[in-house]
Amino acid sequence: MVSTRQDDITKNTRIIEAIDDILDNLAYDIESPIKTLKIADGREVVLIQAIAFTLSRIYATGRPDGKRPHGRDSYLEYFNEQLKDYKNAHGTDEGFSLTAEDWRALYSESHDRYVRYLLFSGIRRWKDVKRDTEMNIAVADFAKKYAPDEIAWDTYQYKGYILMMNTISQAELSMLRGDLNEALEKIDMV
Repeated sequence: MVSTRQDDITKNTRIIEAIDDILDNLAYDIESPIKTLKIADGREVVLIQAIAFTLSRIYATGRPDGKRPHGRDSYLEYFNEQLKDYKNAHGTDEGFSLTAEDWRALYSESHDRYVRYLLFSGIRRWKDVKRDTEMNIAVADFAKKYAPDEIAWDTYQYKGYILMMNTISQAELSMLRGDLNEALEKIDMV
């Protein structure tokens, strides 16, 4: 149901006008639908405008949505700090656990990284693909060790695919350095 309250209509109008201004300033180019912008804090943001009236943005580093959960670059970093604190307090990691909500947050973040590394593989940003696949491998391993089996499987089932993409990124980086033999070795190691 569409709200007819004047406050909502005014707010909605401002939002749409802002989006229209952004889309107009981007000057959609069918030949170059992906733009990389540097922002004031030094991060790169990739804008994807597949068609004239849509826009997606992905931060190139940290979380793809640009957020910093608990002041960290990722939930994985935050939960690894919790694990370290737990080990320091108990002398072991035995008994360490996360809530179902924590696992959902970690998996959601991991999925966003997956979307980013798929995009980045398409535009040949292989260092970024390598970084993101390494992070998702770490999430899968973390889940295998610390999550209940049914929760761990939610992410661990994709580890083979993640490893494949990581291997491709390593081989592509070797190719960019002009080292065909190393690229072939990366593929053959799998």
